[in-house]
Amino acid sequence: MEQSTANLHNVSSSVEEQNMTMGEVSSSAELLSQMAEDLHKAVSYFKPQ
Repeated sequence: MEQSTANLHNVSSSVEEQNMTMGEVSSSAELLSQMAEDLHKAVSYFKPQ
């Protein structure tokens, strides 16, 4: 029983860590998307129409 409890705790900790990591990845992706949009706007300013 103790082993099962320890395994369950390890799985729970892993899932929590993965959720935090996915949140960080999502935030980074949003930031990168915004940076790409800003860069596109800046480059289009210099492109001939």
